[in-house]
Amino acid sequence: MALAKESRGLLRLKSMMVRVRDLIDAYLRDLEAAGRSPATVRVYRVHLFQFLYFLLSRGLNIRTLTVRDLRRYRQWLAELPPKTRGNPRRAPSSINAALSALSGFFAFLVDEGIRSSIPFTRRLRVKQPQPDVRAPTKDEELEIMRWLEENAPERILLAFKTMRYAGLRVGEAAKLTPRDILVVRGLVRIRVVGKGSKIREVPVLDKETAQALLELKQKVPPGETLFGVKDCTLRWWAERASKATGIKFHTHLLRHAFATEALNRGVPVDVVQQWLGHSRLETTRRYAMTLDERVEEYARRMLEGLGEGSETFKMEG
Repeated sequence: MALAKESRGLLRLKSMMVRVRDLIDAYLRDLEAAGRSPATVRVYRVHLFQFLYFLLSRGLNIRTLTVRDLRRYRQWLAELPPKTRGNPRRAPSSINAALSALSGFFAFLVDEGIRSSIPFTRRLRVKQPQPDVRAPTKDEELEIMRWLEENAPERILLAFKTMRYAGLRVGEAAKLTPRDILVVRGLVRIRVVGKGSKIREVPVLDKETAQALLELKQKVPPGETLFGVKDCTLRWWAERASKATGIKFHTHLLRHAFATEALNRGVPVDVVQQWLGHSRLETTRRYAMTLDERVEEYARRMLEGLGEGSETFKMEG
């Protein structure tokens, strides 16, 4: 009798697993049809099948899942092995990304009539620290680039210079093809397919790098990527450069350097936003908050306007 009951329970569990798996697959197909990038769909797949494991391991029903259950899921996520070494817990951004994928899935379930409501509140999100948008110092940048010049293949070095002088994400740089290098009214531009498959054109703000990209464009056969490597290879070279020089460095710092320099030279923040492919202006404004030199310059102008002259204040004592 007990064995039969256990067998029926296992059958119900297996049936629910198949049903939820089919719903996840249907949702992912819907994301693809809506134009979400393959990378986004892959990440959502990982998050949702991770959630499926949690669901089955606790015998929960997706139709009756509550906010309380999702709080337990959030705690379970926090206790998973961290993605980066040296961290005792998962980063808040990783937990929020998983919750975001799940929120979209539940909205799909409501549309499909599987559920009547989405069991989410804002309080489920984990507070994230402000991202570090500092740019490397000039000396740090020179040392990193010098190490790459001496140790990395020519194409790898050019990929790093392209990220630096066009503000590209590492994944965007790795996907470039010869067709993406354009000359428009005498200015070398890069056609970039960014997050959400959004297309933008970005100028290359260094003549030497721009010329090198034009020359490489002529050498690479159509259909092949410009630098011939994946983004993980570029990250590996960044890690090697960081270890060899003792400088805290990763590829995204080159994007920070591009944005900070552009703002420092007076490029309007909305133009920089367009170059970087940010969907929200607030994201770009974070770079402006790090510009100590410009803050000091405007303070001096204000003092001069108030008749205080250009002298700096001196500490006494």
